Amino acid sequence: MLPRPYRLTNSNYILLTIRKGKTRSCPYFRLKYRLISRLPGLKPGSSSDQNIFSNHTQPPTVEPTRFAFVCSKKQLKRAVDRNRVQRRLRAQITPLLPQLKPGYQVVFLIQAAALDATTQELQTAVHSQLKELISEA
Repeated sequence: MLPRPYRLTNSNYILLTIRKGKTRSCPYFRLKYRLISRLPGLKPGSSSDQNIFSNHTQPPTVEPTRFAFVCSKKQLKRAVDRNRVQRRLRAQITPLLPQLKPGYQVVFLIQAAALDATTQELQTAVHSQLKELISEA
């Protein structure tokens, strides 16, 4: 199970990430992700980014990268199968948490092929799709 700070549970944020996020695809899932602003109304990389502390006494806290897993009944009919695939993907994400850059919202849109994939295939797919979010520290 993912630790609580890394779970994306708000349905509005999940929908916003699906609609406005960047997409990466593989046969087992589609990955939608987006970088969230550090302060409300402030876009990352904007010119006011340099003066971010001018009106605030404390520096803003950067949220950890949060994950949601979505699997529709059209893809996998049985709840047992949907839960199994989500659990297997969460298990692949957990060891990567310390390496991930903070401040992203990530949604996995799970495909039916993920049910028949081996653990090694899922691990390879997760690593290749998340390579943009892994910090090189």
